[in-house]
Amino acid sequence: MDRYKPDKTKVILVCSSGYGTSKLLEQRINNGFADMVEIKDVLSINELQDRKVTDELVISTIPIENTNFPVIVVSPLMLGADVRKVKQYLQLNEQTEDAFLNLLDKRFCFFTHQIKDNQVNVLNIITKKLVKENYAKEGILEGAIKREKLSSTAMNDFAMPHIEVDFIKKPVICVYVNPEGIDWDGTLVHSVFFFALNEKVKPELNKIYETFNEIASNHELLANLKTSSSFEKLVYILKEGL
Repeated sequence: MDRYKPDKTKVILVCSSGYGTSKLLEQRINNGFADMVEIKDVLSINELQDRKVTDELVISTIPIENTNFPVIVVSPLMLGADVRKVKQYLQLNEQTEDAFLNLLDKRFCFFTHQIKDNQVNVLNIITKKLVKENYAKEGILEGAIKREKLSSTAMNDFAMPHIEVDFIKKPVICVYVNPEGIDWDGTLVHSVFFFALNEKVKPELNKIYETFNEIASNHELLANLKTSSSFEKLVYILKEGL
């Protein structure tokens, strides 16, 4: 289900400036939205009038009025404003990544090369910092360990422990990186994402997990995370990989 992608949006391109312009626009659309759209045809305005448009999106370089189908008017060069218009139609929120990245905080990102690191040590370091900074209540460590005993959150090369919202005063995502490896209840991981979330982030929860799903599915990104030794490099790697 995580890997499921909906059918691509069918698109018809309409240009008035000739074949070269239409091919340029087609290339820009394919480069920017290859995973989300399928270009069915490239037409002139006259050809469009003879075409019965049903469920297609029309992206045009000239205004088209009085239609019963969606039209987005763009520049042949697909400038920033044009890209945003298309993204908005495709219901792609540009802030999806930001919802996740905004929850990262330098105080709660840890980098170490400790040998024989383990789950309890990592959870102890993270939760102790959360309580000290008044982001969480006492008892969070015991709650996190109890949650892991129910079912380990280790997957592939990372772990994603989390805790009940009642323990969290302020939402934040903590990150712990150890290239030497962390024994997470028998599974060797190198990165830990501790989700300390509460009701305040409920409106953005889907966006947060959508971004994290991209991280979790990107093996190259996870491998690169092992090289991060500072908050700035961590954020850089995440932004580059998303």
